[in-house]
Amino acid sequence: MSEAEVQGSATIETQREFAGSPTEFTKNWMSAIDMAGKDEKSWREDADKTIRRYRSSKPNQFNILFANTQTTVPALYNSEPVPDVRRRFGDNDPDGKNVSMALERAISIQAELYDFNACMEAAVKDRQLAGRGVTRVRIVRGPNGSKRIECEPVVWDDFRRGPAKMWRDVPWIAFRHRYTRDELLELSPKYGREVTLDATLMEVKTGDNSEDPPEMFKRAIVWEIWDKVTGKQIFIAESFKDGPLLVNEDGYGLRDFFCVPEPLYAVKTSDNLVPVCEFTIWKPLADEVDTLTERIAKIVKVMKWRGLYDGVFSGLVEKLEGLEDGQLAAADDPARSMQQGGIEKAVWMMPVADAAKLVETLYVAREQAKNQLYELTGVADILRGSTQASETATAQQIKAQWGSLRLQEAQASVQRYARDLYRMMADLIAEIMEPEEITAMTGVQLTPPQIELLKGGDLRREFVIEIETDSTIRADLARAQENVSGFVTGFGTFIQSVGPAVEAGMMPGPIAVKLLSSFARNFKLGREAETTMDEWVKFLEDQAKQPPAPPPPDPKAEAEAAKAAAVQQKTQQDMVRDERKHGMEMQKIDREDQRDQQKAALEERKLAREIEADQIKAGLEQQQMVGKYQIKAAEQEMMGEHTVRNHAISMEALKAKQAAAKKPEAGK
Repeated sequence: MSEAEVQGSATIETQREFAGSPTEFTKNWMSAIDMAGKDEKSWREDADKTIRRYRSSKPNQFNILFANTQTTVPALYNSEPVPDVRRRFGDNDPDGKNVSMALERAISIQAELYDFNACMEAAVKDRQLAGRGVTRVRIVRGPNGSKRIECEPVVWDDFRRGPAKMWRDVPWIAFRHRYTRDELLELSPKYGREVTLDATLMEVKTGDNSEDPPEMFKRAIVWEIWDKVTGKQIFIAESFKDGPLLVNEDGYGLRDFFCVPEPLYAVKTSDNLVPVCEFTIWKPLADEVDTLTERIAKIVKVMKWRGLYDGVFSGLVEKLEGLEDGQLAAADDPARSMQQGGIEKAVWMMPVADAAKLVETLYVAREQAKNQLYELTGVADILRGSTQASETATAQQIKAQWGSLRLQEAQASVQRYARDLYRMMADLIAEIMEPEEITAMTGVQLTPPQIELLKGGDLRREFVIEIETDSTIRADLARAQENVSGFVTGFGTFIQSVGPAVEAGMMPGPIAVKLLSSFARNFKLGREAETTMDEWVKFLEDQAKQPPAPPPPDPKAEAEAAKAAAVQQKTQQDMVRDERKHGMEMQKIDREDQRDQQKAALEERKLAREIEADQIKAGLEQQQMVGKYQIKAAEQEMMGEHTVRNHAISMEALKAKQAAAKKPEAGK
């Protein structure tokens, strides 16, 4: 059923009629989802067959779908994209630069909190197999009030969309969930108990009696609808007709309302959004390869060394079977063997030569079919290196270069998809996270003006959110080194060619650097190199705004000035030499004065010592004289005392004598 038929079959013409009562509301939405499923029914059947074939492991099957998918998916995406957030205009803006850095770090950190690579790989693989890849962005709230933003892959068969020819005109999208009873109660405490669990998570075999599956396998089909017209997020259960389980106003507040970017399409046209399984385009060739592979297997199976022989020679055959290499045995009846023309005439072998030629022909046919298939899918020149050893390296490089062009559109689509996911994450970071959370997460301190720029500004207008060039495709080391080497060589050639024109004033410096920047982008050197080029241009532009430098001086005047400078320098050198000589002479005089002063001091100290010695000598002599005088005085004193005593004795003797003389006279 085409989109026009789907739209014509609807009986609802206005949003008011669509709403109606809760019962009618649920009924009308289920009808819309059912019509959307019918619109893509043929594609879903093709996608289901393709995925079953991709997962098939039949013994006699050449699963070219698996091989091609495993080769092309890494060529489209094999590395986590690097966010690149910048202010829309490259002015000198510290606030914008700080906010850009905070957003860039926040996106990287949020992507590291879960397996973002798995989401991208699932979307790319769904694109290659089913024909459409879808990823949604979800706000996850923790029990402690924390918030984080995650991307979640959407199974290709669980996505529906409203009728439209272009993605921007899609009125609604829907996701199918399979909820347990606990999940239903968490979603809708009011109606969660009334929803019937009428689906299972997987095929469950319970025996021949076809009993109901255990409760643990039962689920309820719930559709999560994002209605852009009303700006609401609606949850409806297929088995509950009384109304929606939950209605949220304004979803997440994203710029385009939907929580998914435009899906990845393998085959995309401007008049239809129904996906196309890419495998259906080259399925006839894949069937041919499988048929040839099966036929080869059957013929090879019957190609055995088998034959018949005459029963008369059974004894000879038995002897031959038991012989070792080079060993001989005697024939029982050689005459009869020779009569019948020898044993070789009596043995008939299976004609495997014809079968071998047929198998060889089938192998050639299969290789031709594979080459046609590789040419159709682009795998031959792009990835498998359809070259010969005799070809030159240049020829192989040209093949690889032009072959890779066939993937560039798909690679650009994958990069666009990753960029859109990062933009939605940036919108949610700015919308739901507090400045303190962003600072704690990124380490970037935001000022009030920067917070206003982040929260109050329109990120679509203020900032450009991209991913680094080719960051989703990891280049090998040899190619990266060759890329840098080519840039350095080209850079040198460019400077040699353009440098003289810049020096002569024929080309402004900023223009030359802009040309160099455009030249450098072909080498895909990354964001830092491009930023450096932009800073170089800005530096030259600012330098050009400065007053012009004075004209170069006259060579003759320069020579005279140099001569005068040389004379002045020589004069200064002579003055320095004279000052140095005078200083040396003054130092010599000072040294001589110091020596004279030292000599005088020494003589003065010597004289002082001599005077001190004389004084000591005089003192000693004086002490000796005093001692002699004291001895003499003592002697004199002793002599005086002796004289006195003698005199006294003499006087006493005299007195005694006189007394004795007087006694006789008295007797008379």
